[in-house]
Amino acid sequence: MSRALVINASPRGRQSNSRVLADAFLQGMEAAGVDVQTLYLADYTIKPCTGCFSCWGPTPHQCVIQDDDMLYLRGELAAVDYLVLAFPLYVDSMPGPLKTFFDRFIAVGEPWFEQDPAGETRHVDALRAPKMVVLSNCGFPENSHFEVLDKLFRRMARNYHTEVIGAVYRSQGGLLRSGSPELQPVIEQYLQNVTAAGRAVVAEGCISDSLQQSLQQPLLDKFQYLEAATQSFATQRPKASSGPAT
Repeated sequence: MSRALVINASPRGRQSNSRVLADAFLQGMEAAGVDVQTLYLADYTIKPCTGCFSCWGPTPHQCVIQDDDMLYLRGELAAVDYLVLAFPLYVDSMPGPLKTFFDRFIAVGEPWFEQDPAGETRHVDALRAPKMVVLSNCGFPENSHFEVLDKLFRRMARNYHTEVIGAVYRSQGGLLRSGSPELQPVIEQYLQNVTAAGRAVVAEGCISDSLQQSLQQPLLDKFQYLEAATQSFATQRPKASSGPAT
């Protein structure tokens, strides 16, 4: 049986919009016969790479940092067929802990160079990298905010000698857990499409163009969403004083 490791990199962990996306996607993968394991990155300690390159020199593939959880996480990733990454968009990219997680994978690489099929230089393959799936959400109303992230992960997959076989980018992500009765039919249909995408990446190795188009449809009209989001943040701000400070 194929195996998938899910890394949920939201700082909110189990209470995140990322989990809603991941749970729906994983239902599809499990229906297609994949054994799924989920790890919440917030539960683990990962120290930043120091850039010492000992893992490429005197101690090949062994990081000098031994007092955190990275060695365990490397072991969990070593024997899976799919790596599913679920996280919120942070500054057009990924949250810091997930970037640190990937930085530390330099230890499993090799310093030697080669050219890829397009003639561009990369490091030689040092491990059997799993196929990658990216699930991300953001609070903006447009999907265009994921353009940098999508390019980044496809470049990373190239460097890891693998590929991104599926990506689900959800703008208006806060609506996934809003609980609004009016939106529930829309959200339920959307999550059914996410489940279909999880099944498709296993059965077909990709998400079809028609399904991808359905996944990119807004959950709510842009201007309705902006008004609702503004009101939501306004209720969280302390009210300004009506008179001079005393």
